[in-house]
Amino acid sequence: MKNSHRFTRLWIVRGLGFVYLIAYAILFFQGPALLGSQGLLPIPDFLARFDYPFWQLPTLFPLLNVDVAIPLFGITGMILGLVLMVGYANVPMLLVLWLMQRSEE
Repeated sequence: MKNSHRFTRLWIVRGLGFVYLIAYAILFFQGPALLGSQGLLPIPDFLARFDYPFWQLPTLFPLLNVDVAIPLFGITGMILGLVLMVGYANVPMLLVLWLMQRSEE
């Protein structure tokens, strides 16, 4: 019974790494055209409509140049997704990926 839980957890974490890999690959390739400063829904224009404190709208994009941050998030997310798929440092990788995902919402 104990081995079945270990096997299940192993494949769920690796599957989650694959999902993050695909999601951040999409962000890397399509993010600048959709969310960049000249995109369909530019992040700076979107964030200018809100005057919320950081804890209500947690995002790192007001602090970074959007045209640099989107590809950087994409590459970082793909690398961390691959590391998660390999099975190395699951909890720290999942925490960083979750924080990056919260920043994009």
